Amino acid sequence: DLSANLSDLSVIYFEPFLSDIITKTSGSLSGELFLKGPPDKLELTSRNSRFNNFAFTVNFTKVPYILDGGIKLTEDAIVSDNAIIKDLFGNSGSVTGGLFHRYFANMRLNTRVDFRNMECLKTIENDNPSFYGNAFGSGSISIIGPFSNISMDISATTSRNTVVHIPVSSSSEATKTNLLSFIEPPKKSVFNEDLKIKSKEKNRQGTELDLKLKLSVTPDAAMHIEINKSVGDIITGFGTGLISFNVNPKREVFSIYGDYLIDRGDYQFGYALKKFSIMQGGNITFNGDILKTNLNLTAAYRTKASVNTLISDTSSVSNRRTVDCLIKMTGPLMNPALTFSIDIPDIDPTTKTRVTAALNTEDKVVRQVMSLLVTGSFVPDMQSNIVNNTNILYSNLTEILSNQLNNIFNQLEIPLDLNFNYQQASNGKDVFDAAISAQLLNNRVIV
Repeated sequence: DLSANLSDLSVIYFEPFLSDIITKTSGSLSGELFLKGPPDKLELTSRNSRFNNFAFTVNFTKVPYILDGGIKLTEDAIVSDNAIIKDLFGNSGSVTGGLFHRYFANMRLNTRVDFRNMECLKTIENDNPSFYGNAFGSGSISIIGPFSNISMDISATTSRNTVVHIPVSSSSEATKTNLLSFIEPPKKSVFNEDLKIKSKEKNRQGTELDLKLKLSVTPDAAMHIEINKSVGDIITGFGTGLISFNVNPKREVFSIYGDYLIDRGDYQFGYALKKFSIMQGGNITFNGDILKTNLNLTAAYRTKASVNTLISDTSSVSNRRTVDCLIKMTGPLMNPALTFSIDIPDIDPTTKTRVTAALNTEDKVVRQVMSLLVTGSFVPDMQSNIVNNTNILYSNLTEILSNQLNNIFNQLEIPLDLNFNYQQASNGKDVFDAAISAQLLNNRVIV
C-alpha cells in the first residue's frame, strides 16, 4: 500500500516499455500515484496526474509529436483525460482511450486520435521502400491490439504540402544480385541446444504492425509514381481519388487499391530527359500489387520549331510554330502501350494539309517526335526524293542554330523568336535569310 507524489518525473524511464512503438521521448509526468494489493494483483491508480510536454516520435511514420494534458490511471487502464497532441507545426488533435491491462498483464492498446491538418508521415526511401514522403491531413487514427500485434486503422483527407512517393523499381533493387557470393563458414556454438532454441524464439519476438490507410486524396497533394527512378522515369500527379493502402512490414506486405483521377501533373520522360505535362482527365487505377497498376494518360511536350524542314520547303525562312508532342499511355504500368502524335495548332489550312501528308504513318510520327525531343527541330523525310538536297541539310543545321539562340532568349525572358535560313545557289549567289518574330495575346497575333 504505497502512495507517491510525482513532480516532473522524466518520462524517459518508461521508454523501454514502449520502444517498439515510440522513441526519442522527453517531457515529464506529474501527479499523485497509489499502488495497493498483493504483488500478483497490484492496482495502480492516480489523482491529478498529467503529461507535461511529453515528446515522442512514432517509429513507423517518423513523425515527432508533443502530448500535453491529463492522464488517468485506474485499476485496469491508463487512459487520456482531455489530452491534446500537437505536431511540430502547431497543428493539434485530441486523444481518447489508452492502454488497458489485467494486473499489468495482457496489455492492449485501444486509442483513437482525431486530428486536423497534422503531419502524418515523415519518411525517406531508406525508412520504407514501399512508399515514403511527407503527408499532412485531417481525419482519425485507431490503434488497437496487444504490443505483439498492433493494428492501425487510418482514415484521412490530404492537406497542403503532402508529397507521397511510390517507387516501382529502384537502382538499389538492381544491385541485389552479385556474380560472386562469399559465405562465412559456420561457427561452432558453445551454447547447448536449449539456449539456442530460446535465442531463436527471442529473435522472433517483436511488434507486428498491420497498417490500413484509407486516403481521400485532394489536388493539394502530390503523388510521385517512380517507374524507374535511376533514369528519371517518374509520373507526378495532382488530383482526386479514394486510395487504400495495406502495409505489414514484418510480413513484407504492401498493397494499394483505388482510382486516382489526375487534374494536372507531369511525366518525366527519362530517356529523353524531357518533362511532359499530363493533360487533365487521365487516371491511374491501382489493383493491389503496384506492378498491376493500369495507366490511361495523355502527356504533352510543347516546343517551337520551323515547319519548313518537315514539309521539305527550303525556299524561304519560316516562322517558328508551337508544336505539341503527345504521348498516350494505356495499359499496365510497367509495359504500357505508347501512342505518339504531333499537333501544330497555329498553321494555315494549306500548310496543315502538307504537314498531315508528312506525318501519314506511325513510324514517321515517332521519328519526328524523337527528333523534336532531342534536337528541338523536325528532320527531313527519309523517303523524300529531295532528302539528299544540300539545301535540306543547311536548313536543318540553321534550325538547330536558331533553337540554341532562342533557348538563350527564353532564359533571359526575351519574348522573341530568331530564325535563319541558308540556300546554296548554283550560280554562286547564295542566299542567307534571317527573321525575327514574336507571338502575342496567347499566340493570336504573330508579328
